[in-house]
Amino acid sequence: MTVARILALFALAGTLFSAANADLTDPMTGGVRKSVTQQMGIDQKLGSIVPLSTRVYDEKGNEMLLRQVIGQKPVILMPIFYNCQSACTLVFNGVFDVVRGFRKNLKLGVDYDIVAISIHPKETHVDAAKKKEAVMAVLERMDRLGPNREGEMGWRFLTAKPEGIAAITRAVGFRYGYNAERDVVTHPAGIMVLTPDGVVSKYFYGVSYVPKLMDGALKDARDKRIGQQAETILFGCLEFDPTRSRYVLVVDRVLKIAGTGTAIVLLMTIMYWGYRYRQQPIVKNSTPNQGENKE
Repeated sequence: MTVARILALFALAGTLFSAANADLTDPMTGGVRKSVTQQMGIDQKLGSIVPLSTRVYDEKGNEMLLRQVIGQKPVILMPIFYNCQSACTLVFNGVFDVVRGFRKNLKLGVDYDIVAISIHPKETHVDAAKKKEAVMAVLERMDRLGPNREGEMGWRFLTAKPEGIAAITRAVGFRYGYNAERDVVTHPAGIMVLTPDGVVSKYFYGVSYVPKLMDGALKDARDKRIGQQAETILFGCLEFDPTRSRYVLVVDRVLKIAGTGTAIVLLMTIMYWGYRYRQQPIVKNSTPNQGENKE
């Protein structure tokens, strides 16, 4: 794991901690969720159809229907938000690894597309444009833009009004919470693969994705086949405290696990170096003392 990803994990913990002392509103219903599994998660809705008539905005602020973006090739769908500095950063890094891992057998913008949709109700095309500029710079360094910059058109960055976000996330089973007072979005980490006609074909949980598995998922989606269910992983550190009716960060549990791991590593290190010390031969000093007389 790189230093950047470790720092991103710490940022994720900070984001979750800031959300811990405030109830989160369900963007789909407007109500307050009362459990971690209600608050955020990904329900696998294989075979569900993403509403392609949803109105979205591209990176230049142009209003369009989702079917103008999805409809030609299999799609990797990324529900994220562009100013997120924690889980979303890791999701982007995971997708970068996939694009790099495909090498030349699958070309972005030719064989598949990637569509990022912001789940933050306040983000606009300005945020999307800034994120796209940063991502394109990474793709260019990776030599994945293509000879005619197909990758630039193959990775879209969209925003939508709250009702549009809710329609898309509801269709793919992406549950998240938004606290308007703190302007905090708490969400799971994961991406979906869609067929060219917007049918959910495969789910990938977490922030790390195997290129070979993604390759197979995109080929299944291209052929309009529905994949198997993925193993469910909830990427987050929130727990519901019934005495406060709020979500709290499980700091003590994290510290106990980390402390136990540190103690084990330290004990093994001491044992190892103790063993090495005992195995070293004792070297006696054969040089005569200066005060001794030679015969």
